[in-house]
Amino acid sequence: MDKLEELRASIEHTWPYIDETGMGSGVCAPERFARNLGAVVIIALHKNRIIGAACGEPLMHEAASLGDPLIRNGEAIEDFFYFAQLLLDDAYRGMDLEEKLFEAIEHHAREIGFARVNFCADYAMDSTLERTGPKKTKEDRAIETLWRTRNYRPLMGARFSPQADPDQDMQIWVKDLNIDQQREQKGRRKAVAG
Repeated sequence: MDKLEELRASIEHTWPYIDETGMGSGVCAPERFARNLGAVVIIALHKNRIIGAACGEPLMHEAASLGDPLIRNGEAIEDFFYFAQLLLDDAYRGMDLEEKLFEAIEHHAREIGFARVNFCADYAMDSTLERTGPKKTKEDRAIETLWRTRNYRPLMGARFSPQADPDQDMQIWVKDLNIDQQREQKGRRKAVAG
């Protein structure tokens, strides 16, 4: 547990970005997730050292502020698996480990019956939405590219300000996990036809 907090403290950004919302402290804490059915903490190790972590849980276990924007959009929160946080040591970025951690969370969500995954990001990081924050850095663009490559999309009308920081403007991103299955099936059909 202390090793996860050390990793978290050493990282300038988290993927997904929730560090400055007040929701990030202890997010990937195993003792918190042990109480919630369906929750998961995935650890990436290198030479017995924690270099990354990803965690998530069914959205219904999360704070109401995360579900309210979805409910206002006509969504059922029990359909969503919440990707709470992704942490990765700076020295290991750009080695496809982010992809592997995304895949692990999505696989877990699919295995326990969820068809949709969501996370929250700073609204200012999304280039398709109106700019409200400081200019995006090269790293911010890379993070957003990773999200879009993994088929996450900002859910229009699903913005909120966390109770811990009412001035923070957050956007909910969503992925339909069936998209991956449809692409796999299409690829298999092409292989058989070809």
